Amino acid sequence: MIKNVKEKKRCIVTIISAMLIGLFAHLFGIVNVIKNYDNAYVYKGYGDGITSGRWFLSVIGDALGKFWGGNWNLQFYNGIITLVLMALSAYVIIRIFDIKNLVFCVLWAGIFMVFPSVTAIELYAYTAPYYAFAILLAVISVYITLQYQYGFLPGAILGACAIGIYQAYFPIIIGLFVTVLIVNALESSKNLKTIVKQGMFYLGTLLLMLGIYFVVLKVLLYGFELELNTYQGINEMGKISLRELPHIVLYTYLYFFSIITRNYIGISATGFIRLMIFIVGMLSVFMMVYVIVKNKQGIIKKNKGILILLLLIYPLSVNAIILMCFHSNMHTLMIHALVLIFLLPLLIYTEFEKVASTGENCRICKGIKMAIITILTLIIVNYSYQSNGTYTALYYKDQQANNYWNSVITQVKLQEGFNTKLKWAFIGKVEDELYYNPWQEMDYYRAGNSDSILNAYSKDRFILQYHGYKVPFVDEKEKEKLSKNEEVKKMQNYPNEGSIKILGDTVIVKFSDIE
Repeated sequence: MIKNVKEKKRCIVTIISAMLIGLFAHLFGIVNVIKNYDNAYVYKGYGDGITSGRWFLSVIGDALGKFWGGNWNLQFYNGIITLVLMALSAYVIIRIFDIKNLVFCVLWAGIFMVFPSVTAIELYAYTAPYYAFAILLAVISVYITLQYQYGFLPGAILGACAIGIYQAYFPIIIGLFVTVLIVNALESSKNLKTIVKQGMFYLGTLLLMLGIYFVVLKVLLYGFELELNTYQGINEMGKISLRELPHIVLYTYLYFFSIITRNYIGISATGFIRLMIFIVGMLSVFMMVYVIVKNKQGIIKKNKGILILLLLIYPLSVNAIILMCFHSNMHTLMIHALVLIFLLPLLIYTEFEKVASTGENCRICKGIKMAIITILTLIIVNYSYQSNGTYTALYYKDQQANNYWNSVITQVKLQEGFNTKLKWAFIGKVEDELYYNPWQEMDYYRAGNSDSILNAYSKDRFILQYHGYKVPFVDEKEKEKLSKNEEVKKMQNYPNEGSIKILGDTVIVKFSDIE
């Protein structure tokens, strides 16, 4: 219970603004049933658990499934719960850095809610609340570690649980700790010894988190006689050879700075976002240099320039997911820690204001403040635009796929000799020359927003949910055998005449040849 009046006001402003901005960006995706390839497959469940290294996801997923009434894929319910948990996380971060300016609280809450990774989370509605809960655990773990004398113990446990829901959120914890050190290094009152001691303490806490995570994972894998799966390199996550380490580090830096030159997995999809990030980055550099010059006695002489080292480490910390899974495919969900690049300018400005808010510099200070507020507001609006575009595109893609499968099912049923005892085989991929999806021209990549879901692995579940038709598909071995059948090879590709035939006890729908 918050008793302090000012703190209560800050809490209310942050959470309410987060929810309102979050609804502005995500309401369409929440009130409409939108399916990407994974979301179409899981109508009940929370996704992969222990075998993907997500042991705490299994713990809470199974518990809620048993006592709450199942893990049903409820778009609106899950979507709202996700926004609430994200709003709470935004507020905890405000508390970590003690941001007092209410306008900055609103800006941070807004950026945190509309960041592209949140859109990606909402697209996986079946597990979205769990992922949002993992983020909340991650930021609370940092807060507790910083606030209490022995907070590192519960902090490490909570951090391990967060990683145990989704490993990609570990960089959020790393990024927050490094950001705290940067802020401390900017304060001339902190000496080198204090900052180094803090850094080692945070590093020890991070290692303890990983230790707890891996010990619990190993115990559960052994106890249930399971093995980690190979999907997205889960079984290899964190394994880096010393020989390739310099290359990976360089790659991490290049990708971090490429945000201002290209679309980095949905984070910088528009030229406008790239320009705004560049401008706010230059303002941050200016403020940083100004603070260093004004406080050079403390920052340069007293701290021995450790601020420079921390700034060099910063890109590695917020983009650490590349270090964790360099050989895996990356998507928007996995780079959530990069949202912290929008927090740093607000924190730098707070220090800048302390040394530049008097005399002639007061006007410059106010100008930079207004510029930061304007830029971050525009970024919030543009990210919201992209989110709504993503949801709208996927909505139409689902409708098009729905209509397409309806036509296929109808034509199959009209085949002479059709009966419900027949097995079905879809041969090849849909390559219909007349099928065109204009929404595929949208380049806002948010995990799962593929050009078409017609060829997704989950098409059988899609058909089941949208048409209530449980198609008895042949298994993969039988499908491969049928694809090599000479009579099947001679068939036309759907939707041409002769693309659907009944051969023995199987109805064949040929979409294309299989090489």
